[in-house]
Amino acid sequence: LEKTKANFANKYSSKYLFKENINIDSKNIEINIINNLFESKNECINIYFTTIQALFSLFKNERENSLSFEDLKDEKLVFLADEAHHLNSDTKSKNENELKEGWEAIIKRAYESNNENLLFEFSATIPQEFNVLEKYQDKIIYEYTLREFCKEGYSKRIFLVKYDNDSLEHRFLGAVLCSLYRELLAQKYNIILKPVVLLKSESIKESMQNQEKFIDFIDNLESLHIEDFYKNINKESDLLNKSLEFFKKEYQNTYAKTIVNFLKNNFKTLYMLNTNDDKELEKNQILLNSLEEKDNQIRVIFCVDKLNEGWDVLNLFDIVRLGNKKASKTITTKEAQLIGRGARYYSFKSDLFDFDDEFRFKRKYDSDLENELNALEKLTYHTRNDVEFIKQLNESMNKEGLLFEEEKTRIDLIVNEKIKEIIKNNKIYYANNKRIKKRDLKNFYITRIEMEQKIKGLQIPYFSNSIKESEEKFEEIKEE
Repeated sequence: LEKTKANFANKYSSKYLFKENINIDSKNIEINIINNLFESKNECINIYFTTIQALFSLFKNERENSLSFEDLKDEKLVFLADEAHHLNSDTKSKNENELKEGWEAIIKRAYESNNENLLFEFSATIPQEFNVLEKYQDKIIYEYTLREFCKEGYSKRIFLVKYDNDSLEHRFLGAVLCSLYRELLAQKYNIILKPVVLLKSESIKESMQNQEKFIDFIDNLESLHIEDFYKNINKESDLLNKSLEFFKKEYQNTYAKTIVNFLKNNFKTLYMLNTNDDKELEKNQILLNSLEEKDNQIRVIFCVDKLNEGWDVLNLFDIVRLGNKKASKTITTKEAQLIGRGARYYSFKSDLFDFDDEFRFKRKYDSDLENELNALEKLTYHTRNDVEFIKQLNESMNKEGLLFEEEKTRIDLIVNEKIKEIIKNNKIYYANNKRIKKRDLKNFYITRIEMEQKIKGLQIPYFSNSIKESEEKFEEIKEE
């Protein structure tokens, strides 16, 4: 709630919504934050900030001197409901005409207290229950899907890095190396960027423990760990291979030692934030809402589920799944939501080049595989190479409008003189395949999509430290 207040009322916040004065009928209008209706002022936009839970409690258990339904009757109000899918708790399970006293019913009663009130709902997720879809059939003003958002270039490209080695240290190292690569690459082009890494655990206790493990990992990091890690990178892992090329070119024989020094300096305990620390709740909310600002030094965030919705940050480039729970729809849906938190494009600029305003906020290097700046247009999701989890994650991502695909690689082909005439009026394709042992597929009576997922997940031998990368493709799956 604090970050939302800052967005509306703090003129010095980088996410302040009104960059210029609000002028209506030649009058400057101020934003006035109120705690009750009596604090409202004329000639101001009066805003009361609250949560669904707090509003429900306020009206459900009316107390003396507090806001009541009776107070609302003579007021014309505009309700702005963010993450509005939470308002449909009753519609999901019951007929809307039934008498209900849940969140949805209480909010509806407040809205209907004056027939001139307005209610605007905003959500990235419309529940798919029949009653909910029927309710919104004639109420959707504008719909802009994640699939459209991504295809039109307003998102980062989303990559999956799979680790055969189960140790958390491998995922830690992969994430901080990607982060350091992006940071140094940005510096090379005079781009201001502080990439952020998010480490996701399955419980608060594990999150606290994983933070301690990460601190120990950074403290004990040595050059040999860097060298050994890069020996296990799959040739198709474009980002990690390019990071190695970059480090070797910039620092030559001392690259591993230099990387260790950078990581120990950049990922100090001082630059970590754990969202599960209730003692620092208000301070952390402010830090989470200002991660892109120059004076915010946070580089690593530890979380469980608090950031799955209602939060997004442009300079989040690496998300690391630290848990190993068995795959389920609930888990992978949450992971897909979290990935969406960092999907928005980081609009960078430099004194070495410039883009017009419209182009600045869109990806620029999708078709330029050789341009190293495309690393600044990628979000990387690091996870253990769990075939079932990745399959279900793919399904959850597809529902959000995304699909995993293998990394695109440029292949230079020399055309034989004899076929030059043939290809003048025809297309030419390059195709390759991999040998997969039949016993590893377990079951051949599956759909094409399931077959593709199994093939993508197979790595031989299984007992290895291999690290592989693939990309999200912003297209809908069509079954054949």
